[in-house]
Amino acid sequence: MSALRWPRSVALFAVLILATLDNSGRSALILNFAPFFWLGDISYSLYLIHGFVQFLTTRLLEAIGVYDRAHLTAGVSF
Repeated sequence: MSALRWPRSVALFAVLILATLDNSGRSALILNFAPFFWLGDISYSLYLIHGFVQFLTTRLLEAIGVYDRAHLTAGVSF
């Protein structure tokens, strides 16, 4: 990142945090949208399952002879 983007990114993130804490107005309407709550409910479960899926995918790739995922082409790695 360039030197100027970093402070702007931090400031924008701080504004986003403050907007969510306010919980009123336009930002509350957007952030209190039901699918966002659902995503928050399942996000930890997805995080826990991620390692298992990665393990299984690695084993399946090794079973077909691919030992390094960097050798996959864009067409194969959908």
